[in-house]
Amino acid sequence: MIITCIQCKRTFLFTEDQQREFKARGFSEPRRCRECSMINKKQRSNNTYSDSAGKAVSLSDRYLREGYFDTAGLMRREIFGSEARHVAEVLGAQGLTATRLRSFLNRLQAILYNLAQTNDFLQARVRLNAFQVAAEYARARNMVPPVFCEFIRRNLELAQKDEDSFNSFLEHYKSVVAYARNDKNFSAGYWLDGRGLPAGYLSGGYFTNTGHLRREVLIEWPKLLVETFAARNLTNTALRRFYNKLRALDGKLKGGAEFSRILPSLYAFERDAAYAAARETVPGEFIGFIARNVNLACQSKEAFQAFVEHFQCLIAFGKGRLSEGGQKK
Repeated sequence: MIITCIQCKRTFLFTEDQQREFKARGFSEPRRCRECSMINKKQRSNNTYSDSAGKAVSLSDRYLREGYFDTAGLMRREIFGSEARHVAEVLGAQGLTATRLRSFLNRLQAILYNLAQTNDFLQARVRLNAFQVAAEYARARNMVPPVFCEFIRRNLELAQKDEDSFNSFLEHYKSVVAYARNDKNFSAGYWLDGRGLPAGYLSGGYFTNTGHLRREVLIEWPKLLVETFAARNLTNTALRRFYNKLRALDGKLKGGAEFSRILPSLYAFERDAAYAAARETVPGEFIGFIARNVNLACQSKEAFQAFVEHFQCLIAFGKGRLSEGGQKK
């Protein structure tokens, strides 16, 4: 029997001997491949925020200790990445899924819309207080775990300071939703290490010792990536959606913007890839592709330009190989 793993989406063989053994023990057929099952078991055993039952119960004391912004007043990368993944892991261990989180995200976005219409942040603060009340009400009805209210409380202490802080809370919340397990038990964090990408991909960075772009950045790796993504049914439309965002940032740089000012938008690329993968508009491997490039591209303006050229080559080699829209080639 061939089964598709609900986590990594790859197929694996469930042999007749295994079927007989599972039936004899009263087990249902496996939902995950052996690799994913072992990784999940290891993650549960290594969970540092756990009780005796092995379930995460609280947020780290380090969470949001440094606030939303760095010393330059820009959103920290952790707000989009590691701190958002920590919250998603803790909430997920308590049974809170991305679906429930999105219902509260919609309320936050409604507050933002009202703020844009009225330009009245005092009124937005009142609505944020009501948002916290709604979270407590949901907890009282056992719709969300207590740790969700703690998550909201810590963020509102920061978000109510000013409009920039509120926008940062919204971006952080979006990141938590992106990394939260969905109803199909998909976990974006599983793909961050670059599994499924070509061997050695970007291990030497973008540049040679003389500072020139490596040949493989422009030719070999884009070709291999196209083959990987084509096999996983990534469409040209979905690929171009991310490329267009990257080009927009490139346009800001060429228009005179400081490189540091585009970094928060660049950090968000990883989050957006995770969200797209959870919605099955891109494969899991695409998360690792974006993560590795963002890790390099945020180091300098030159590295960012290399990412743009690398992505442009991927688009070029994908023509005629990747399908358009939802139609397979």
